[in-house]
Amino acid sequence: MNHVNVLTIALRVAALYLVVSVISNVPEEIVKAQALSQMMEQGTIWLSIVFPSVIKILVAILFWFFPNTLIRTTIPDAQKSEESPEYLKNLNIAIISAVGIYLIGFGLSDIVYYVSLNYEMNKLFEQPPRPEDLAGLYATVFQVTIGFLIVLGSSGISKMVRQVRS
Repeated sequence: MNHVNVLTIALRVAALYLVVSVISNVPEEIVKAQALSQMMEQGTIWLSIVFPSVIKILVAILFWFFPNTLIRTTIPDAQKSEESPEYLKNLNIAIISAVGIYLIGFGLSDIVYYVSLNYEMNKLFEQPPRPEDLAGLYATVFQVTIGFLIVLGSSGISKMVRQVRS
C-alpha cells in the first residue's frame, strides 16, 4: 500500500465522518427549526440550518468521489511507487497533508455556519453576535489557517517529526 492509498482512505474516512455528523445533528436541527419558525422567515431558517449541512455533504462528496484529484493538487509527487527509497518520507507527508485537508474541510463548513448565523441574527435582532459565536468563528478560522499551513508546509513538519524521532 503506497502513500496515495493511505491518503485516499483517510479522505474517505473524513467523508464518512462528515456525513455521520450531519445525520446525527438532524434531530437537533429540527428542534432549532421549530423553535425559530415563530421568530424567523422560512428562508432564514433554511440559510442558517440547512445550508451549512449541505456544505458539509458537498465536502463529503468531494472527499469520497474525488480523493485522487485532491491528492494530486496537494502532493506533487503522488505518482511515486512503493519501491521508491523515499516511500516513508512521502507517506509521512501524505498523512500530514491528510490531516491538513481534514481540518480545512471541517473548518470551511463551520465558517459557513457561523457566517450565516451571524448574518441572520444581525438581520433579525440587529444585535452584534454573541461572544460564544464570535469565539467559535475565530477558532474555526484558526483551524482553517492551521490546515492550510499543514498542507503547504507538510514537508517542513515531516522534517521536524523526523528530527524529534532521531
